[in-house]
Amino acid sequence: MTWALAELYHTSHIKPERMKKLRLDAVTRPTVPYVSPLHDTWGPSATRPAMYISSKHAKGCAHWLSLACERPLRLPTESEWDRLCTAVPRVPIGRHAWTAANAGERAHDAGTLDADGLGLFDLQGNVSEWVVRSGDVCVLKGASYADADADANCVRAIEDTVALSDGDPQDPKSQWWRVGAPWAGFRVVFED
Repeated sequence: MTWALAELYHTSHIKPERMKKLRLDAVTRPTVPYVSPLHDTWGPSATRPAMYISSKHAKGCAHWLSLACERPLRLPTESEWDRLCTAVPRVPIGRHAWTAANAGERAHDAGTLDADGLGLFDLQGNVSEWVVRSGDVCVLKGASYADADADANCVRAIEDTVALSDGDPQDPKSQWWRVGAPWAGFRVVFED
């Protein structure tokens, strides 16, 4: 998910007619972050992956986008992610993933390296991505621009813990942003 799409969740509104049809009276959205991950010193962010995202933020954005575009979509499940990750080799890793070896300590525009054998981009690097483990529990899967090639393990899982909010000066900590995880992003899958 790029910032261009994720920012629509923060700034756009579902048309009143659509809200009425869906029997909605309000949409909950992320708070404005204390530190702005939306626009950083890396230049224009519209085509870079959305980052610093919590699992609640990822699920909310996926749900909102599904309502807004009238197509069923969601976060991938952990089993779907693991099947895609192990289906084809991605070698050499630097052709398919932004890792510490080639990223220069920052995320890059989505889809700028080679697609893998399934036609997927950035599955193994750039940002780690939220997937649904079971029920309402999400974990981050895959490697990011901050990981060494040796750690660019597509199926590793990182649980959503308080440590991911380290550096967030708000009290209570934001439920929408993971200030301690600038490499936390997400992608969506279409049901149809």
